[in-house]
Amino acid sequence: MSAVRDDMLGASVTEFLDGLAARTPTPGGGSVAALAGALFCAMARMVVAYSKSDAGRVSVFADRLEKADKMLRTLIAEDIAAYEALSAASREAKKDPAAADRKQQALIAASLVPMEMAATATTALATMDEFKSMAGRHLLSDLGVAAVIGRACVQAAAYSVRVNAIAMAEADHARQMMAETERLIARATELCTSVEAFVAQALK
Repeated sequence: MSAVRDDMLGASVTEFLDGLAARTPTPGGGSVAALAGALFCAMARMVVAYSKSDAGRVSVFADRLEKADKMLRTLIAEDIAAYEALSAASREAKKDPAAADRKQQALIAASLVPMEMAATATTALATMDEFKSMAGRHLLSDLGVAAVIGRACVQAAAYSVRVNAIAMAEADHARQMMAETERLIARATELCTSVEAFVAQALK
């Protein structure tokens, strides 16, 4: 097993990229979505760290983004674990029809992880949007970059939800998951657009 899957959070950038490029199922799209979210939060934290505004308010924003950052880093490995569990359950269901329920449970679990990514990134984008007017002018480009990557995390995570939802036996459950995912995409897009508009105006 590769170092990437043994310890995702301890893997180097090179190890992660090599593991991603290899002909192995993990890491895959879900892990990339979570990594994008972690990159977004880390960059947003840097922008906040340089703020010279009210220290008390800045501390609140910094704490929110740090929590989101830690969550998204953890979700990189959790996505791999969920996918591998789903793969095992799918193989078992092919051999034994009685294992179909276990596969359905694994599908739900594999969907909840990217949904958590999307929800966490959307909340962090809301923090960025609230903070944007406090950002230093020399960090506005970083603020814009962070917002774009944050929205990309949400959009990318949605693909992992969709691919699992279409295989779910409970159509109502799948529809509920997709409805919530679409809501998160819309909200993330709204927040990203707000930050980008602010940056564009400030850099004129």
